[in-house]
Amino acid sequence: MIPEIRKITSPQVKNEVLAEASKDNHPNFHATHVIMKDDEIAGAYNICETPMVLVWHHSEKLKARDSLLLNSTGEAIMSQLGINSYYIACDKESPFHGHMTKFGFKPVWSTDMFIKNLKNY
Repeated sequence: MIPEIRKITSPQVKNEVLAEASKDNHPNFHATHVIMKDDEIAGAYNICETPMVLVWHHSEKLKARDSLLLNSTGEAIMSQLGINSYYIACDKESPFHGHMTKFGFKPVWSTDMFIKNLKNY
């Protein structure tokens, strides 16, 4: 059978997807769509709904204290939007990288992030 992608429409299905992802060593996955194959959960997609934060703080114009204040304000905004957890990208060369766990972040998995520009017609 060919696998298919279906939109997750209930908390029950979402919980089943998260349980399967966790068993397959992919915890903290924010799924929006389930991949089904032979009537079994075989994966998931998150399509444009991952609570992801990308931040740039000028290396000379902002000090560490400014960045901490701004990050706290950003978290307050996310909380108002109902976001309970989020991913944040932190470059290995960032002065913050070695302090992320002290700020309450947990490493999720070792990975590289890629970007692809889609063709427009």
